[in-house]
Amino acid sequence: MPRSGSGHWGSPSPTAQLAQHPDQPNCQVSINFPISSDKIPSVLKKSINSACRSQHHVLKGDAMFPFPGFYCIPVFVGVPADVRAKQDTVCYYGNRGSSEPIRLNPGIYGLSNSLLDTPWKKLLKGKQLFTSIVNDQSLSCDGLVQELLNVLNNEELNTPDPIQEKQGDGYSKSLIQALSAVCVRSPHYGTRTNTIILIDAEGNVTFTERTMLDFDTSKWSTNSFQFNLQA
Repeated sequence: MPRSGSGHWGSPSPTAQLAQHPDQPNCQVSINFPISSDKIPSVLKKSINSACRSQHHVLKGDAMFPFPGFYCIPVFVGVPADVRAKQDTVCYYGNRGSSEPIRLNPGIYGLSNSLLDTPWKKLLKGKQLFTSIVNDQSLSCDGLVQELLNVLNNEELNTPDPIQEKQGDGYSKSLIQALSAVCVRSPHYGTRTNTIILIDAEGNVTFTERTMLDFDTSKWSTNSFQFNLQA
């Protein structure tokens, strides 16, 4: 997830969609937002629409393929110098669902490989676990990170789930079952990276990332970085 010096964040993630061609491109658009928070929605829409070129991407020669479904969440984080004048701003936008960016009110939201807060059982379970952890005032920063990583590595299957199964029409039954877990494990597809970002009221950021090594689920590398958002 990119970060600019003034506390703006934005990164795309894909939504579930069966590829119509083995060479169909994945979404790889990254955008920084060195702008004021009130302009984020309009700049976000303009930047993504320009990158996607009417939701099509030229692959080889004249071959054209539909741009995969994705969403992007830019964040304007108020830093100490201006936090009293401006509130943190979070938006949601993608090439599926609403045609306009959605400014999110304070609260807890869930995202999986679908639209915002689509009530998949895995998403509802993840939100329940997440809410319980962030409301635990006894946790230290390190303890909070570890508990959140535990949520992201929950391999419990959440089946049957008719809503998820409908969106996954065309997938094999075994893959749909595997995809019902927060942490996906299957022979050729699964979760390989976890990211936790904590930002306190003073603009101090703890960025932790846990990544699988050599496609081996028993080997992981965890790195953590601390920095302060500058005005």
